[in-house]
Amino acid sequence: FPTCILSQSPCSHYYCREWLVGLVSSSLHDESLFPPRCYGQDIPVETGSRFPPTLVGQFRAKKLEFDTPNRTYCSEPSCSTFVPPAFIRGDVGRCPRCSQTTCVHCKGSSHQGVCPGDSASQEALRLAKENGWQRCYAYERVVELNHGCYHISALPSCSYCIK
Repeated sequence: FPTCILSQSPCSHYYCREWLVGLVSSSLHDESLFPPRCYGQDIPVETGSRFPPTLVGQFRAKKLEFDTPNRTYCSEPSCSTFVPPAFIRGDVGRCPRCSQTTCVHCKGSSHQGVCPGDSASQEALRLAKENGWQRCYAYERVVELNHGCYHISALPSCSYCIK
């Protein structure tokens, strides 16, 4: 091959640029190929002469997806788009494509109350019930009565529960 169509990888091997573009494209659809490597060294995918900018953008988006632990995907079956961490607030992710909201615990449509799939919250509620603790009416946080009467009324700002 003429050197003008070759690219050198970090391990000093030379590859045809067309083949490298194909390798990067394949890695976007097969996580076992991601990131593209040569002899165990990652092949850098950056804007420049080797790769078209659209491919670099797709690579960066896929890197974010593959690097995210406990990924959330849109709960709308016809969409199933990855919901990046920047689109997650609390326990709810909003799909960047269709705006559907998804529970990050059970991966179904978002819902009110504690998610049955959130084992830590379920354990906290079990412990609260066992100890006779109550939930604040305003913010649904678990509170314990240390002193005073048992009368509780919903207030605009609850001193026990700070959101």
